[in-house]
Amino acid sequence: MYKTMKELNLPLTLSSIKVSTYSSEHELATCYPDQSFFDSRSDFLVDFRQSALAVLLNFINKRALEDDNAPGIRRLISVALIDVDESEKVASTTFRINIRRGEINEVVRVDLPFAYCNIETFHTYKVEVRDCKSGVLLGEKSFHLFSEIENGKHIADMITPMYGGVSEFGSRCLCKAFDACAPGFYELHFRFSSEIRDFHNRMPEIETRIYYPNGEVDVRFVIPSVEYEDGNEYIIKIPVFNASSQRGICYAEFLCLDFPIAGFVFSTASDAIPGSWSGSEMIYLDEYSLENACERFRNLTLSAEDESESSPEPDYDAMSDDEFDQLLHKFISDELGIEEEDASDDENIYYDSDSFSAGIESDMVSEEDMPYFELLDDDEWQHSVVCLFITPKND
Repeated sequence: MYKTMKELNLPLTLSSIKVSTYSSEHELATCYPDQSFFDSRSDFLVDFRQSALAVLLNFINKRALEDDNAPGIRRLISVALIDVDESEKVASTTFRINIRRGEINEVVRVDLPFAYCNIETFHTYKVEVRDCKSGVLLGEKSFHLFSEIENGKHIADMITPMYGGVSEFGSRCLCKAFDACAPGFYELHFRFSSEIRDFHNRMPEIETRIYYPNGEVDVRFVIPSVEYEDGNEYIIKIPVFNASSQRGICYAEFLCLDFPIAGFVFSTASDAIPGSWSGSEMIYLDEYSLENACERFRNLTLSAEDESESSPEPDYDAMSDDEFDQLLHKFISDELGIEEEDASDDENIYYDSDSFSAGIESDMVSEEDMPYFELLDDDEWQHSVVCLFITPKND
């Protein structure tokens, strides 16, 4: 029976395990260790070119944390790739960790054969790291594989964004912008539907990137929660810390297995704009920049007043008689509730700029309303506002 690390008081600890699948054509096949290709994700998209698994390990010399001149560490370490569903070891290797005197940590990368022909994408896999001498399990990491061939189409085409927005921490009221407390927390919301089915009984994790106006990027990998049992709608709700240096117009981008699926802008330093983004407002930016994010935010948050001001008033003086007659005809038809397609010939209203009295059939105007009806000459007519009190004809 293996003893625990505490019982053996091992001088080192494993602080992190990161994995990445790759093919012989990938940069990981020739660059070492190339830490930029590793992150905290646990889901990977693979295809027929898949050939290996890279494992990045970060070891800590515990003694060096207390003593700058602590002795170094040399120990034999084993790394095993295991098919959890089959309880079978797929591949393994050993190496000797060498942390020199006074150094706190050492980053090591090992590679294991992991060809596509030997992969079961519906299985769960894990990497186990052990101290060979004691057999102590230093750490493990589980991961899943998704095959684009089995899905039949791109992951991005199987996901439909529904809405997104931000809220004050713990609130259900979504906003497009608000004045967030700094320092403090707020929440990022994203809801979507998916056609993906039967993959490890869950959706692949969603990568969320929040781009701040100061240039910082916050990256998370989140397993979405199903909205209803046996449903196809999912939701992500992420608490976000808001620092003073991060206030302003931000951009949230969502990816699934490296495919961008949605993105929206929001502000944490402006007057509240209630509501959420949806439809074309959720289309991700082809390339993020603060300028692009600010431009989208301005375009999407134009007020109704701004839009109305940007629409020019009709120039009645420049209208032809026919154009004016058509506009007047529409106005009176709307007032009477008459639709052109439903009106009979004897109910149609005709207009003539020469004589406005000919514009309305006499039997459609009551005697009471006649005193309010006044004939205008051509010059007065073109520059006057006329109020009509009209009683529809009773059959």
